[in-house]
Amino acid sequence: MQAKGASELLPAGACKAALREVPATVERVRVARLVCDTLVSRLCKDLGETSQTCQMVKSKTESFPPDRCQEMVDNYDQVIGQLKMIEQQGMRPPGAQPPGGMPVRMMPAGPAGPAPH
Repeated sequence: MQAKGASELLPAGACKAALREVPATVERVRVARLVCDTLVSRLCKDLGETSQTCQMVKSKTESFPPDRCQEMVDNYDQVIGQLKMIEQQGMRPPGAQPPGGMPVRMMPAGPAGPAPH
Protein backbone atom coordinates (compact mmCIF):
# COMPACT_ATOMS: atom_id res chain seq x y z
CA MET A 1 0.00 0.00 0.00
CA GLN A 2 2.90 2.32 0.77
CA ALA A 3 4.45 1.60 -2.61
CA LYS A 4 1.17 2.31 -4.34
CA GLY A 5 0.87 5.63 -2.52
CA ALA A 6 4.44 6.54 -3.39
CA SER A 7 3.85 5.66 -7.03
CA GLU A 8 1.44 8.57 -7.29
CA LEU A 9 4.29 10.94 -6.45
CA LEU A 10 6.96 9.44 -8.73
CA PRO A 11 7.54 10.33 -12.36
CA ALA A 12 6.43 7.71 -14.90
CA GLY A 13 10.05 6.67 -15.64
CA ALA A 14 10.69 5.93 -11.98
CA CYS A 15 7.52 3.85 -11.79
CA LYS A 16 8.55 1.82 -14.85
CA ALA A 17 11.98 1.18 -13.32
CA ALA A 18 10.39 0.17 -10.01
CA LEU A 19 7.99 -2.22 -11.74
CA ARG A 20 10.93 -4.04 -13.31
CA GLU A 21 12.18 -4.75 -9.76
CA VAL A 22 8.88 -6.13 -8.42
CA PRO A 23 9.67 -9.83 -9.09
CA ALA A 24 13.02 -9.55 -7.29
CA THR A 25 11.38 -7.71 -4.40
CA VAL A 26 8.65 -10.34 -4.09
CA GLU A 27 11.32 -13.05 -4.03
CA ARG A 28 13.24 -11.24 -1.25
CA VAL A 29 10.05 -11.01 0.80
CA ARG A 30 9.34 -14.72 0.23
CA VAL A 31 12.86 -15.66 1.34
CA ALA A 32 12.65 -13.40 4.41
CA ARG A 33 9.36 -15.06 5.42
CA LEU A 34 10.80 -18.59 5.28
CA VAL A 35 11.62 -18.29 8.98
CA CYS A 36 7.89 -17.73 9.67
CA ASP A 37 6.96 -20.76 7.56
CA THR A 38 9.50 -22.85 9.47
CA LEU A 39 8.14 -21.58 12.79
CA VAL A 40 4.54 -22.46 11.89
CA SER A 41 5.54 -25.89 10.60
CA ARG A 42 7.51 -26.69 13.73
CA LEU A 43 4.84 -25.40 16.13
CA CYS A 44 2.06 -27.30 14.37
CA LYS A 45 4.13 -30.48 14.34
CA ASP A 46 4.57 -30.18 18.11
CA LEU A 47 1.01 -29.03 18.84
CA GLY A 48 -0.79 -31.33 16.41
CA GLU A 49 -1.68 -30.32 12.87
CA THR A 50 -5.42 -30.40 13.58
CA SER A 51 -5.34 -28.61 16.94
CA GLN A 52 -7.06 -25.28 17.43
CA THR A 53 -3.75 -23.86 18.63
CA CYS A 54 -2.06 -24.85 15.35
CA GLN A 55 -4.85 -23.18 13.38
CA MET A 56 -4.45 -20.04 15.49
CA VAL A 57 -0.67 -20.08 14.94
CA LYS A 58 -1.17 -20.41 11.17
CA SER A 59 -3.63 -17.54 11.11
CA LYS A 60 -1.81 -15.10 13.34
CA THR A 61 1.75 -15.71 12.18
CA GLU A 62 0.88 -14.47 8.69
CA SER A 63 0.95 -10.92 10.03
CA PHE A 64 4.22 -11.27 11.97
CA PRO A 65 7.33 -9.60 10.54
CA PRO A 66 10.22 -12.00 9.89
CA ASP A 67 12.27 -10.61 12.78
CA ARG A 68 9.49 -11.52 15.22
CA CYS A 69 9.35 -15.04 13.79
CA GLN A 70 13.13 -15.31 14.20
CA GLU A 71 12.86 -14.12 17.80
CA MET A 72 10.28 -16.82 18.45
CA VAL A 73 12.45 -19.49 16.79
CA ASP A 74 15.37 -18.36 18.95
CA ASN A 75 13.16 -18.80 22.04
CA TYR A 76 11.26 -21.82 20.75
CA ASP A 77 11.22 -23.78 24.01
CA GLN A 78 9.54 -20.86 25.80
CA VAL A 79 7.07 -20.27 22.96
CA ILE A 80 5.99 -23.91 22.66
CA GLY A 81 5.81 -24.20 26.44
CA GLN A 82 3.48 -21.22 26.67
CA LEU A 83 1.28 -22.47 23.86
CA LYS A 84 1.01 -25.96 25.36
CA MET A 85 0.18 -24.52 28.76
CA ILE A 86 -2.50 -22.28 27.26
CA GLU A 87 -3.94 -25.18 25.29
CA GLN A 88 -3.98 -27.58 28.26
CA GLN A 89 -5.35 -25.13 30.79
CA GLY A 90 -7.73 -23.33 28.48
CA MET A 91 -6.54 -20.02 29.89
CA ARG A 92 -5.44 -16.78 28.28
CA PRO A 93 -2.02 -15.28 28.99
CA PRO A 94 -1.70 -11.62 29.99
CA GLY A 95 -2.17 -9.43 26.94
CA ALA A 96 -3.89 -12.18 24.98
CA GLN A 97 -6.77 -11.79 22.63
CA PRO A 98 -10.06 -13.50 23.39
CA PRO A 99 -10.11 -17.31 23.14
CA GLY A 100 -9.04 -18.41 19.70
CA GLY A 101 -6.65 -15.47 19.35
CA MET A 102 -2.88 -15.62 19.58
CA PRO A 103 -1.04 -13.90 22.43
CA VAL A 104 0.26 -10.47 21.53
CA ARG A 105 3.80 -11.70 22.29
CA MET A 106 4.19 -15.46 22.48
CA MET A 107 7.22 -15.21 24.71
CA PRO A 108 8.33 -13.53 27.92
CA ALA A 109 8.65 -9.77 27.79
CA GLY A 110 12.12 -9.76 29.29
CA PRO A 111 14.75 -11.80 31.06
CA ALA A 112 13.50 -13.99 33.85
CA GLY A 113 14.20 -12.70 37.31
CA PRO A 114 14.17 -14.55 40.61
CA ALA A 115 11.04 -16.55 41.31
CA PRO A 116 8.51 -14.75 43.55
CA HIS A 117 8.04 -16.17 47.04
